[in-house]
Amino acid sequence: TPESYNNTYKCQFEVIQNERVVVLINGGSFRDVYFKDIVVINASKTQDLSRSPDNQHHLVYRWGCDKQDNMCEMHNSTENFWRLNGPFILGSVYVVLLSVFSLTTDKEYKTSQTLIMSDTIEYNIDIVCLLNCFGESTLVSNPNQIIYFKVYFNYDSIKPELFPIISWMYSENDTKLMGVDDIRIDDTTNDVLIVRKNTLNGKYYEFFAK
Repeated sequence: TPESYNNTYKCQFEVIQNERVVVLINGGSFRDVYFKDIVVINASKTQDLSRSPDNQHHLVYRWGCDKQDNMCEMHNSTENFWRLNGPFILGSVYVVLLSVFSLTTDKEYKTSQTLIMSDTIEYNIDIVCLLNCFGESTLVSNPNQIIYFKVYFNYDSIKPELFPIISWMYSENDTKLMGVDDIRIDDTTNDVLIVRKNTLNGKYYEFFAK
């Protein structure tokens, strides 16, 4: 009789979800800060959207800036904020550089913020694309799917119910600004813009909130 064999093979693997890391520094790309203050660079809204907010331990933050001094030296941290101790020279400009690394995929996600040292304080808002956006500075989207934008306010001392009403506009191929009523999904809060499927078609668009 032919011999029979019981061959057992072992294969170990780890299932990794498709990461959707949104890297965001509060205050937008340009920010006026008071030159005598300690400046806090806050990236707490950075998140891997494929995981729950309390499961972000795989993200490592690498902070630095463009000046050749000890304060700007690049360093890794598990903290999503960075303190720069003043005072600074009035009128000086710092470019904060942030790279976020994923320990599960070794991917790197980058952003930056330009700090302008001023004798006044200007607050900003951030527009973040949370769904159907790919890339870094210039985003690419699938026109056959919805696109989800949300505004975050950089007003830590103001209650959410006192936030101003947001008006959304957009332009097509650098032409005039247009309202979003014809492309948005209704019944959302004013800080959210959801663009309907198949309303944008392979062109270059810019979105604005004010």
